[in-house]
Amino acid sequence: MSLLKSLSRLPMWALYAFSTFLYFLAYYVVRHRHAVITEQLVQVFPEAGVAERARIHRRFLRNFCDVMVEIIKSVTMSDSQMRARVRMLDLGPAREYLDAGCSVMFVTSHLGNWEWLLQSVTLELGYPVDAAYKPLHDPWAERLALEIRSRFGARLVPAKDLLIDHLRRHKIVRALAINADQAPMLTEKRHWSRFLGQDTAFYVGAEQIARAARLPVIYAVMRRVRRGHYQVQMTRLWDGREVTEPGDITERYARARALVRMSPQSADALRAATLPKGDAFVAAQLAGIMAAKQTAQLIPLAHPLPLASVDVSFAWVEPGLLEIEAAARTTAQTGVEMEAMVAASVAALTVYDMVKSLERGVAIESVRLVYKSGGKSGTWTPQA
Repeated sequence: MSLLKSLSRLPMWALYAFSTFLYFLAYYVVRHRHAVITEQLVQVFPEAGVAERARIHRRFLRNFCDVMVEIIKSVTMSDSQMRARVRMLDLGPAREYLDAGCSVMFVTSHLGNWEWLLQSVTLELGYPVDAAYKPLHDPWAERLALEIRSRFGARLVPAKDLLIDHLRRHKIVRALAINADQAPMLTEKRHWSRFLGQDTAFYVGAEQIARAARLPVIYAVMRRVRRGHYQVQMTRLWDGREVTEPGDITERYARARALVRMSPQSADALRAATLPKGDAFVAAQLAGIMAAKQTAQLIPLAHPLPLASVDVSFAWVEPGLLEIEAAARTTAQTGVEMEAMVAASVAALTVYDMVKSLERGVAIESVRLVYKSGGKSGTWTPQA
């Protein structure tokens, strides 16, 4: 522990230099989980080339090593240092309930620096925070995890005891925090969905606890602004009273389509990936996914949503008419049609950008919603 505290007192630039060294070892020497990560990237990004997937692989490991040294830094960080590193954009949705005497549940994922997220929420919320965790088998690692996570007042509760603990202490207005994106154990119930193009089992314990205790559910979205600096946005998923079917809190869905018309010659070059800028399908797919995640920044009155998945696919309707379909899923209480339409629109614009050197007259003929479920308006199709 003393060695870890000594490392933690190093300046951030020195820790990030250490992170770069760890990345070099992990990617080039040890080849940390190289086969597993490579296989998963092939499944998630089937249209991407080997070089593009390798670039994503390297970025993932760089970010992972950065988060590890940031967690080391949190062993001795002051509250002012933590506040300078993590900016809470809006705790209003949670405080509305807490100020009215109603406890809430925070759910999040391993996005950004999840350890700093817990510490920052504990610092800024103004109410007690009980965080679920899975006890570790190693006593030293267990003590370290508890010390880091409770530094600013969070109370750690074993995940299996969270509901019972909450019911015993129901008179205390507080927030329950769960990092709910881990794969469920074989003995646990699960909700199946499509995530990054794959059939994926989701842990449903958070939804079950929220329903049993009638806890409003708030999703914390953490984004890295730059190295060592993050922003957190809160999104309301469920108000604790809305009548929903099991799994509805977990998922909302929408599909949108765009049509792009071009000459047969341009279409042939697009199919063969011989365009001057490279493979348009790979670029458009990545652009659509990235754009969907930025919908709230692009559309002034759109709410930021935690996206469970965004898929962008392509099909030729005619020799020169390309159909782009974007499907988006969310765990939020609202619909996700804007995210699907933004993904389809930006993917279509990217196709135009890739093809324009051959043909300036490429036309985006339509962008339209073709299906949505969830939200107050329920399910909608063009025939409805």
